[in-house]
Amino acid sequence: MSISELYEKAWKTIICPYRVRHKLASLGPSEQKLEGRLVVRVDIEFLSVSGKKLSGFLSYSPELAEHDLIVYLHGNGGCKTDAVDLIHTVGRYEVAVAAFDFGGCGNSEDGYLTYGVNECDDLGLFLNVLYKQIKPRSLTIWGRSMGAVTAIMFAQRHSSRVDGLVLDGPFRSLATIVERASCEASPLPKPIIQAFLYFVRRKVDA
Repeated sequence: MSISELYEKAWKTIICPYRVRHKLASLGPSEQKLEGRLVVRVDIEFLSVSGKKLSGFLSYSPELAEHDLIVYLHGNGGCKTDAVDLIHTVGRYEVAVAAFDFGGCGNSEDGYLTYGVNECDDLGLFLNVLYKQIKPRSLTIWGRSMGAVTAIMFAQRHSSRVDGLVLDGPFRSLATIVERASCEASPLPKPIIQAFLYFVRRKVDA
């Protein structure tokens, strides 16, 4: 593999991770009985801050007058199907569950990851769509890795909108995460990887 090919692979691993496409069937039926309660799923498409189509869903029970909303945010290489197990809580508790694919992930339109910067704004747009479907009495954001960082950033900007956070493995340093991902994708020595990352930063900034 040439140097240029290694460089291409390195920066794509960082901002364009492996995509997990999925069928709607993987989210379960659009209507089902869970714990004796009717639960429906609304499939959602909305535009990101960069104008790309993002794919999400909302599962809730129309039998309930009020819901506590849980929004799940996936990590690098994940997608909204990571939240499927949470759907079962809708039948047992007075909650609604929602999730969406970040840009370039899952079934959303092509794009690149910004590790919380644009994803934070996309979360706000997603919530605006959700609040047209239901009127939640509380909001809890559950994020994993990059999703956890997005949740923290959103809560810092909009503290009055967030009632709780569940943070699964947020990273403290983006540089460390990027370096680790690059080393896993390339056999080159660490100093060479660090030099590559300088050019990656220039490409992302451009």
